[in-house]
Amino acid sequence: MFNIAQAQRNMNDLKPVTVEIARILLRSGWTTIQLAITQARGDWKLGAHPLGQELPGQKARENVLGHLQWHMNTLAGREYADAAPHTIYKPGDDLKKWTMQAYIEANAVEEGRDALEASWNAMWEEIRAELRKIPVAVLAAAGSLASGIVEGVTGVPLWAWILGGVTIAAGVGYGIYQFRKR
Repeated sequence: MFNIAQAQRNMNDLKPVTVEIARILLRSGWTTIQLAITQARGDWKLGAHPLGQELPGQKARENVLGHLQWHMNTLAGREYADAAPHTIYKPGDDLKKWTMQAYIEANAVEEGRDALEASWNAMWEEIRAELRKIPVAVLAAAGSLASGIVEGVTGVPLWAWILGGVTIAAGVGYGIYQFRKR
């Protein structure tokens, strides 16, 4: 992300726009808007974005691309194709406007992707935290349910049954041990 206000001041100070400067502006604006379009689709970082969705503003980006295409055609036309590098490019102010707009769109896409990715990651962190709680919650609910059922049927809490079972098992185990010892 960059300082758009400073970039706009630099663009406003650019006078005159020659054919060679126009080609530089066009090349830079073209690659910038192409990158913005690609990133907005989610086709970045060696594959599709994990969100798999396009950011809003596709028509605005295509509008910038269309205007830059017009300048590409104009620079390739008869009037400018063979012109000297220092010939004034008459629609230079319009090209400056659309090159600047390409950078504005790219900046918006970058900010949008960053915000979208941060939101996506935050959501998954919350989901993971909740998933980690599931076994504890299930065990707690199962224990509570079992205890409630046992106490409801027998009138004796589950912990008392478990304690009694452990005591009986220990007694039987000790008895077997003593019996085999003889």
